[in-house]
Amino acid sequence: MMANVSAHTTTCRSCGTAPAPGSPLGLCPLCLTARMLDGGEDEPEIAAPEAAAEAAWFAKYDLTGEVARGGMGSILRARDRKLGRTVAMKMMRLEAAASAEARQRFAREALVLARLEHPNIVPIHEMGRDADGHPFYTMKLVEGETLQAVLNRLVEADPTTLREYTLDRLLAIFRKVCDGIAFTHDRGIIHRDLKPDNVMVGRFGEVLIMDWGLAKFVEPSVASPQPPLTDAGTQIIRKDAPRHPRGWSDPEFRMVNADVTLDGEVMGTPRYMSPEQARGLVDRLDHRSDIFCLGAILYSILTLRPPVEGKDLEEILLNVAKANITPPVALTATRSTSVRDAARAPEPSSPRIVRVLRLPHCPNGRVPAALSAVAMRALARKPEERYQSVAALAADIEAHQGGFATSVEQVGALGQLWLWMKRHKTLSLSSAVIFVLSVGFVIKVMASERKATHNAELASQNAREARLEASNARKAELAARREQEETRRALAKSRIGHPTAPRSEAHPT
Repeated sequence: MMANVSAHTTTCRSCGTAPAPGSPLGLCPLCLTARMLDGGEDEPEIAAPEAAAEAAWFAKYDLTGEVARGGMGSILRARDRKLGRTVAMKMMRLEAAASAEARQRFAREALVLARLEHPNIVPIHEMGRDADGHPFYTMKLVEGETLQAVLNRLVEADPTTLREYTLDRLLAIFRKVCDGIAFTHDRGIIHRDLKPDNVMVGRFGEVLIMDWGLAKFVEPSVASPQPPLTDAGTQIIRKDAPRHPRGWSDPEFRMVNADVTLDGEVMGTPRYMSPEQARGLVDRLDHRSDIFCLGAILYSILTLRPPVEGKDLEEILLNVAKANITPPVALTATRSTSVRDAARAPEPSSPRIVRVLRLPHCPNGRVPAALSAVAMRALARKPEERYQSVAALAADIEAHQGGFATSVEQVGALGQLWLWMKRHKTLSLSSAVIFVLSVGFVIKVMASERKATHNAELASQNAREARLEASNARKAELAARREQEETRRALAKSRIGHPTAPRSEAHPT
C-alpha cells in the first residue's frame, strides 16, 4: 500500500465514510480506486501534495533491472533504501497507461492482492505513482521460476529436473495452488487466468499464484466492499448470437499467441480458459471456471502439454468451447515417441488421431488412470459436471497421493485391498514374508506328515508280509512234519503186511 498520509484520519477525505485501518491517503477503497483511475484531476486541493508524496515514495526505490514483461506492465527488481530489502515493482507500460480500462485493471489487481493475504498468493507492499504519474505497486520478490519453465525442462527430459520434480512433487505444488485459489473463492474473487506461467515456484519450496489482472469479484461481502470495477470491453453473447465471439475470423486476431492472456471480447489464456470463458459468457463465470483452469494445469502436469490443441487461435477457442480434450490416460507411453519429439511434430490432421507420448516423470511413463479421471472431471464442459469446489479437487489429489481411492474411481473390494497394500508397503511386505514362511512351514509339515504316513504304511505292509511269510513258513513246516509222519506210518504198514520179511537178529541177553 501507499504510505499513510494521516495516521489519525477517522473518515474518508473524499466521501466522509470510515476508511479501513491504515488506509493510504486516508481514503476508503472505493475512493482510492477512483483516485488511481482519474489521476487526481478531480481533487485539485489535495492533488499537488499527494503527487509530491507519491514521487517521494517512488524515489526511495533503486531500480536494478527488469524481471519480466507482460501485456499490461513490467516487473522490475527494486531495492527499498529505507528498509534495505529487494522487492518486485510492477509498473504500467506507457501505452497501457493511456487506457482507462488498463488503469482500472491495474488498480484492481493491486486491490485484490491487498485483500488476499495467503501463503500461496504474492503479498503486496506499497501502491503509488512515479514522478510522471504512472501507477506502480511493489510486492514480494520471488526467487524462482514459473511452473511452465519446469514443465518445459521436463519435456526436454533434463536429468536434474526429472530427479527434482517428480510427479509427486508436482502434485504437491498443484495442491498449494488449490489452497490459494480456495482461499480466493472464499473471499468472493475468481482469478480467471490460471495457467502454469502464472504459478511461481521458489527456490525453497514457495508456491505463489501471480498475475491477478483479470480477477473478478463474484460474491461481494459486507466486510470486503467491492469497488466499482467492471469487465469493460467484454462481450456477453446473446442466445440468438453465434456460438463464438465476434472477431475469431479476424486474421490479426488469429496471429495472437495462444499462450498469452487476451483482452477484450475474450479475456484469459486460450489454451487454459474454460468453455464459458472462451464463449465470452462473462455473466456465467464463477468459481467453477477457475476449477476448469486448475484441471488444465493438472492436465499439463500429467502430460507436459496444454489440454487443448489447434493450428490457430480460432481452432483452439472452438476446441475449448466444445471441450475437445483427449484424456491423459489415452496418451499411452511408448519407447518410440518422446514429449519433445511430439512437441516439434505437426499436429495430427484428424482429431481422432491420438499422439502417443513417453512421459518420463510419470511412473512407468504412463499417466495414472485415477489422476486422468480427476483431470477430466475438472475439465468437464458443463460447470455442473465439474468439481463444485476447489477443496473437493484437492481432496482427490491428496487421496491419490495417500494411496486411497478418489471420488471418481469405481473401486471394488479387491481394488481397496490392493490400495491398502500399496499404502502399507512395509506391513504388506512383512505380512507377505510371514505368509510365505507360514505356507512353507505348513507345506513342509504336511510333506513330513505324508512321508511319515507313507513310511508307517510301508512298515505295516512289511510287517504284514513278514507275518504272512512266518505263517507260510510254519504251514510249510507243519506240512513237512505231516508228510514225514505219513511216510513213517506208510513204512510201518508195509512191514506189517509182509511177514516173510527178514527180521533183525536178536542179540543174546
